[in-house]
Amino acid sequence: MQSTIYTTERLVCTKERLVHFCQRLKNQHFVQISKHAVININHLQSLSESFAGNMTAHLTQDNQSVVSRRYVKDLIARLSV
Repeated sequence: MQSTIYTTERLVCTKERLVHFCQRLKNQHFVQISKHAVININHLQSLSESFAGNMTAHLTQDNQSVVSRRYVKDLIARLSV
């Protein structure tokens, strides 16, 4: 299994599992938004409602990612701090 990391400058591919990558980051600006995605909240431009309780995160450089309903509450809590 390969993970793709989108940065502002390039794409980085790694075989590291997402959970291990997040543990290594130890950065308060990164938040998990699904089983498959982590975002830097400094690059979050807006959130919009999607279907079935999910949301769509609109990020800089025209990137988007689905926020699973399981992670919506955590993301909202992190944004209101």
